[in-house]
Amino acid sequence: MRRCLTCIYGDRYKRASLVAYPPSSPSEPNSVHEITSYGVAAVFTPPSKRGRGYAGHMMRLLHWVTASRANLPKFPEAWGTPPEEVADAGGGLFSVLWSDVGDEFYRSAGPGGEGGGWEKRGAVSTVWEVGTEEGDDEGWTWLTQEQLKVLWDHDAGVIQRELENMLVKNGLYGVERPAALVTCLPTNGVAAFQIPRATYGSNFSMAGGFWGVQSSSDPDTYASWSVEMQPPPPALIVTRLSASEEMFPGLIAKIKQAARRSGIRKVEVWNLRVGLRDVAEKAGGRTFIRSEHLPQIVWYGPGTTENVEWVYNEK
Repeated sequence: MRRCLTCIYGDRYKRASLVAYPPSSPSEPNSVHEITSYGVAAVFTPPSKRGRGYAGHMMRLLHWVTASRANLPKFPEAWGTPPEEVADAGGGLFSVLWSDVGDEFYRSAGPGGEGGGWEKRGAVSTVWEVGTEEGDDEGWTWLTQEQLKVLWDHDAGVIQRELENMLVKNGLYGVERPAALVTCLPTNGVAAFQIPRATYGSNFSMAGGFWGVQSSSDPDTYASWSVEMQPPPPALIVTRLSASEEMFPGLIAKIKQAARRSGIRKVEVWNLRVGLRDVAEKAGGRTFIRSEHLPQIVWYGPGTTENVEWVYNEK
């Protein structure tokens, strides 16, 4: 989506997503539904047009293109005429973005004015130095980009099953009882796009052309990755990770091995769940709060954005 405001622009991507509503009884599974969400990227203002509020206002108007209007407040009269409803757009239950300008700019850009926009969630990174340890490949299968495309369909099913059974008690996800758990699915190019996006215009390639790894004995243990080329030196960043606490050390060892074979010295994972984070730190990982690439989300369904948890909030 591009809406011209004196050359201000932003891209939005429609995504297949899931929402899980917690049941009334702890013995029941969550109620999981496939829904539409949107990812926002490439918000840009030419230098000559900056400082006039154009980009912020475009982001306020964007809600009226991506969300169901029945879920939005009254359109402010001071803004004039609402944006036209766009074919094959709208109907989004939530929207996400990653900010490199802090969290306040997007939070303030709500559908009715100041406030009520995208809220920060889980800007947590865990990093490892790759080291020099080597190992054999027995019990693991390296995955090319083509093989990863097959994995994403499998992965969507894993995510749905896990969402059905995900615990929501004891504040595990930041609130005592979230109104909903939401996530974007990796299918339809969402996960695959991370590789060409990161390597476009460079000569970089992973050793062997491998961008993922999967356990041969446990197909639900796997990871995929991309690279961050800027600022140098490159870092391997995991785009999707699935593992039990028992399988996680072996998986991380293989990810580090892939990085080492490609001349990369650092591995980074976003938003490991608590159990895996504990295992990671025992394996030399360092966890910290990022000040850049801040994940932010706005919810258009029942309740408030504050009471919705974004799970599988990975790269």
